[in-house]
Amino acid sequence: MKKILDIIARIVAVVIVVLVIVVICLNLRPIELSFFVWHADIPLAVLIAVLFLIGAILGLILKKGNISKRAQRVESDINSTIADIKELTK
Repeated sequence: MKKILDIIARIVAVVIVVLVIVVICLNLRPIELSFFVWHADIPLAVLIAVLFLIGAILGLILKKGNISKRAQRVESDINSTIADIKELTK
């Protein structure tokens, strides 16, 4: 079941990436951003690309955190197994 969910998630990710690339290629009109004193005319495609990049980086950070937590659990399981083996061999 997990493999099916992974495949579906990868397909959805590829579709989203393709859609973002299409939007970047087709949508080049500028959008005006204003933050207090700062004003800029930024192409909407660039804004979408930056937001997508930030999302991808945050996703990698979160995934890396989950992997490190999983590694810590595996390490503690290995340590407890070694302790059990030492008790049995006494």
